[in-house]
Amino acid sequence: MVGSEVAVHRTIIAVDIEGFGDPARTMPHQLATRAGLYKVVAEALDAAGVPWDRCRTEDRGDAVFILVPPDIPKSPLVAVMPEALAHAVRAHNHISDERQRVRLRMAVHAGEVAHDDHGVTSNAVITVFRLLDAPPVKQALADSSGVVALAVSRWVFDEVVRHSAGVDAATFRPILVAVKETCDTAWVALPDQPYPADPTVLDQRGDHTSHPVVAPPLASPADEQLGLLAKASWNQWTGAANDRRLLHPAPLPIRWRRSTAPVAGPESAARYPRFDPLPGLPAVSEPSEGDKDALHRIYGGLPSGRLLLLGPPGSGKTAAAILLLRDALSYRKQARPEDQARIPVPVLFTLHGWDPDSGVSVTDWMAGKLAETYPLFHGRTGRRAATDLLTAGRVAGFLDGLDEIPESVRPGVLAALADAPFRLVLLTRTEEAVAAAQHGPLAGAVALELQPVQPTDAAGYLLQPLVNPPPVPWQRISDHLAGIADDEQGTSALSEALITPLALSLLRDVYGSADLVDELLDDERFPAAADIENHLLDQAITAAYTPRPGHPAPRYPVATAQRTLRYLATRLTEHGTADLAWWHIPTWTTHRSRMIMGAVTTVLVNELVVGLALGPVFGPVLGLSAGLVVGLTTVVGLLAGHWQGVPVMPRRITRLTYRSAVQSLVFGFLAGLSGGLLAGVLAGLLAGLSAGLLTGLSVGLVSGLVVVVLQGLARHTEVDESPLGPADVWREDRNAGLMFISVAGLVFALVAVLTVGLVPGLPSGLASRPSVVLSVVLLVGLVCGLGTALIIKREGTAASSPGAAAADTALAAVQLAIRHETPLRLVAFLEDARSRHLLRTVGPVYQFRHAKLQARLAQPVSRTR
Repeated sequence: MVGSEVAVHRTIIAVDIEGFGDPARTMPHQLATRAGLYKVVAEALDAAGVPWDRCRTEDRGDAVFILVPPDIPKSPLVAVMPEALAHAVRAHNHISDERQRVRLRMAVHAGEVAHDDHGVTSNAVITVFRLLDAPPVKQALADSSGVVALAVSRWVFDEVVRHSAGVDAATFRPILVAVKETCDTAWVALPDQPYPADPTVLDQRGDHTSHPVVAPPLASPADEQLGLLAKASWNQWTGAANDRRLLHPAPLPIRWRRSTAPVAGPESAARYPRFDPLPGLPAVSEPSEGDKDALHRIYGGLPSGRLLLLGPPGSGKTAAAILLLRDALSYRKQARPEDQARIPVPVLFTLHGWDPDSGVSVTDWMAGKLAETYPLFHGRTGRRAATDLLTAGRVAGFLDGLDEIPESVRPGVLAALADAPFRLVLLTRTEEAVAAAQHGPLAGAVALELQPVQPTDAAGYLLQPLVNPPPVPWQRISDHLAGIADDEQGTSALSEALITPLALSLLRDVYGSADLVDELLDDERFPAAADIENHLLDQAITAAYTPRPGHPAPRYPVATAQRTLRYLATRLTEHGTADLAWWHIPTWTTHRSRMIMGAVTTVLVNELVVGLALGPVFGPVLGLSAGLVVGLTTVVGLLAGHWQGVPVMPRRITRLTYRSAVQSLVFGFLAGLSGGLLAGVLAGLLAGLSAGLLTGLSVGLVSGLVVVVLQGLARHTEVDESPLGPADVWREDRNAGLMFISVAGLVFALVAVLTVGLVPGLPSGLASRPSVVLSVVLLVGLVCGLGTALIIKREGTAASSPGAAAADTALAAVQLAIRHETPLRLVAFLEDARSRHLLRTVGPVYQFRHAKLQARLAQPVSRTR
């Protein structure tokens, strides 16, 4: 055994960044975030009396690992450092771009540490990282409004925390750390948002004699799938909550009241015991009013399992549903393993695209959504498993957008949802719900209506990110809202405008801490609430793209952003949709321009790829001729697809399955026919029939097999169904296209070598008969091009080649940039607008932050301020 030092007992600390790999963090953001990590950790160590330069540190990418000198007392590391770390993090976040802000997990352990030439190692070092990775620690931070979660090992808690005068051990909570081979108890605390002091926890010593730690029982396949689904749903909607800024700073309070609108049936229907209360929750049948916590109790204790969440536009229905979904997932996570099997995993989908009159039941539709959204349910077996889980009620459905589907479909949807064998939460605007319910309400539903934001809550929300005392203009706004709250009959244009979460979030985006926000109190400029709301909507883009101190400079000028977003809003409104799927953008250009640009680009790409592949073997003339035949084949199919006037769907690289390979046989046959005919006819003309047949069969078999594999790997991505975001879908399709082109070039080179091996004199013979080569090339191109056209006519855009959607969109962006002065890299602009909270993502499509913003931008410029 090689070692440079004797093992020494050391205090071991590791600090990790929550969500460091968030796609919204670009590399510059990650570098700035890492710099912030080291700065706040050094400040916290200094506060605890530990000099940074005396510690041994190692970088772990999104974490820092620290060995404290053995002569440093351990008590300040758990009594002083965590609170100092939280204070430093808050100071860092206050001056940092949102994507550079951090929340941290801190783990503390102690033990023998061995050194060698490569670094340090020991079981104690492994333990500290197991503490960081423990799901209860991650969950504790995720559920907290604080910025630091502290995890200490059982030894540190018993020997240090319990005996430290500077920390209250009763604010710690015992947890099970079951990560890889580690299975032990530990303790977690929240330094800046502490748990209530509970002396009884001190009786839970956590040692193996009084509270033995046992490995959890083996889970069934269904339990494992639900665990993976719960994690995927948590990650998805926690990311959405962060994008919408629902978690930090503290969100607006959610208040609701039992709706008096005619949208639900009698109370007796809601009391019918269709579902047992979730473990630990009482049965609830007659809710009157409450807050976010009470909303979860209603969701889990309602016997009918049917909850309608109503409200006017901008009232925060989707935000409330996201927070409720996270509460439900958190409740399930904290339950005992035996209880988790009785708590369903909630998932949230929009109702767009489902028509019960088509014969698709709600269970089949939901199973399809699960299969297309989450990879663990892909394929026939996965979809069957999803159906079984839904039928057993082990998945709960949060369904948004009843008000956004066609009015004629809504009554049928309500009737079909009544038969769902799982718990339901349905979100819709009140007015549309009333109209749909006249044909028959959702059986057994309890309707809760979100209440307007109270003036005092609005004032507190607006002042949260500001210094205390706030700047005078903001203080005037706060005082005005407080005065309205004190006067039961009082009202104003501003107080009426700020009754929705949308208006409040817009106000906080539009006005900085030094801006004259009190101009909104000017009754002459803003006589009504609608004037204030329109003003905020009009200024949203300007605020998002105005340079701010301490933030990266915007990539686009304000004028470019306004022009582009107005154009996008107008096109979406003309098409009657809120979904901006980037692969639909090519349909916004004319058919003629789309076909011309597509044809020219296709021919050039094929000439380049095939010419480079075949040129070294057959010479440039034959190489370019072969490129022409491939180009002709592709162009004819391309034109056939574009004449349909429908968008080409993106594709992605997935695992090759038997089913996908079988579905790709028709494409393989066409490729084999093209390659086999071209090689066989040319070889037959020069070397005889037998040589032509052998060459044609060999080349056709190789070409067809490769295309079957490529088409099977590059699978079609359904609209609104992908678990990836729009930018990810773009990259997947682009990468699939690049792979297809690269492999195609290699295949053509392989075919060339194979052909020459079968017919050695073929290159020189073809070079001496150019007229024959040209005739065969044109004939084969015509035949195969017509075949491609027929396939595309039959298969639709599913027959598109990988990368076609990304290429079409890139070409369309060029045309739009010329005609409408939009950015050349349009998808990059959309992603930038999302990062500035002007757009949001729903699966693989973009939407405007709110329907009101889209509607405002779609108006003629003369009608806006």
